[in-house]
Amino acid sequence: MKKILLAIIMVISIATVIGVNHVSAESVAPVDFNIPDAGLPKPDDAVNLPANALTTTLNWIFFIAGLICIVVIIWAGITYATAGGDEEKISKAKGRLIYGIIGIAVIIGSYAITQVIQDSINGGGGNLPQPTLTTN
Repeated sequence: MKKILLAIIMVISIATVIGVNHVSAESVAPVDFNIPDAGLPKPDDAVNLPANALTTTLNWIFFIAGLICIVVIIWAGITYATAGGDEEKISKAKGRLIYGIIGIAVIIGSYAITQVIQDSINGGGGNLPQPTLTTN
């Protein structure tokens, strides 16, 4: 019973993290968000098309890899919950859970590294103010 409860808690936690909560449009006040285009090319970006294609491809790879890791973690929880005291199944479930968590950590690290490289190629700094010299 405890294992099934643990599996249910894991599934609810993962569902909360990936955002399965539903909010009606009427209950949310309209906010003007500046939503990034996730690297999708704009019609006037023909010059930067290879860079945009690479960014879009990497974003899709990170997204798919993240989904795979989440599926592995859910699979580990279900295997652990249905192990029924079988030590072999429990050890397999723990291994899958560890691999899923390591996979998510690697994906986050890879994404951070690619963002640093992109920022350095694009001039870096993003929206940070540039230092200026003032004379008194």
